Amino acid sequence: MNKCPVQVDVMFQFNSKVQPIEIYPRVEVPVYSKVTVMGWGHTDPDVYMSSYVLMKIELKVWPLEECEKVYGKLPDKADSGGPLIFKGKLIGIVSAGSKYCGEKFQPEGFYTRVAAFKDWIDSHTVRRRRRKDFKCRARSSYFRKIPKY
Repeated sequence: MNKCPVQVDVMFQFNSKVQPIEIYPRVEVPVYSKVTVMGWGHTDPDVYMSSYVLMKIELKVWPLEECEKVYGKLPDKADSGGPLIFKGKLIGIVSAGSKYCGEKFQPEGFYTRVAAFKDWIDSHTVRRRRRKDFKCRARSSYFRKIPKY
C-alpha cells in the first residue's frame, strides 16, 4: 500500500454527508462478513471514465487463501484508494479491483488492512490540537505538517 499523510488548508465542514470515520481496531474481519465498498470507479467496462456519482456495493469477505488460490493478483482499477467499511468503521482501502468488476463469480477487489497501519497513521497525524509549527486549524480532522525533504 502506498500511504501518505495529507495536509489540507481548509477545515472540513461536517454534516450528514461528510463525517470522519473510525478505524476498525482489529486486523482480521470475520470471513463472510458483509462489508461496504465505495468509489467513483468505472460503471461501464467498455468506457474508461469515472462515475460522476459516488457508488457503493455490499460485498462478503472471502478467505485470503481462497482468493490467492483461485484468482492470484488482479490489476488496479479506478476505485483504488476508496474505503472498505465494516460495522461503520474503516477496515480497508481499495488496493486492486477486478477488470471484470460487477460480473458474477468474480472478486470485487483486494484491500489493504488499515488496522495493520494504525500505529503509522497515528504517528503521522494530529487530532484536535494545534502545534506551534503548524499553520492549519485542526478541530475535528486529522492533520499534520508534512516535513520538507
